[in-house]
Amino acid sequence: MIPKIKKKRYGKLVVKEWIAPKRFLCKCDCGNEKVINADGLYNGNITSCGCLRSIKRKDYDKEFKEKMLNKIKISEKGCWEWQRALHKQGYGSLNYKYKPVLAHRIFWELTNGKIPFGLKVCHHCDNPKCINPDHLFLGTQKDNMQDAFQKGRWKHVRYYMKALQNQE
Repeated sequence: MIPKIKKKRYGKLVVKEWIAPKRFLCKCDCGNEKVINADGLYNGNITSCGCLRSIKRKDYDKEFKEKMLNKIKISEKGCWEWQRALHKQGYGSLNYKYKPVLAHRIFWELTNGKIPFGLKVCHHCDNPKCINPDHLFLGTQKDNMQDAFQKGRWKHVRYYMKALQNQE
């Protein structure tokens, strides 16, 4: 018995024909053809051949950045505070291209480009949840410690700075 097709289009998929019990041959808007489980189509879990999830597509970073901007709350100080998972030190945390990353670091890369080796993404605002690129700067660990000392966040920085200078 051939099941009834409730509608022809499901997201980016167009049903071409019935293949087997609970399976349809579908054509995606990207051009791929794929056999799809009928239940996945009907309940909305499957809306493409997989191309929407692909990290290799050219607009992935742009869409990822937009999704990140939907997960922030703007504070009175202008910080864009991450509203999802947090790292144990209070930084925003998420998965990007199947790898766990800190939100401020990945947002810096999506906005300004690659972070050079050996540099850290530091906060002017001292808010670990903040991903606002205007509140972030690139610097070494030494720069971060000097910033902390100048703002009175860390009183033991003198000893750390002396140790760093002795290493150079």
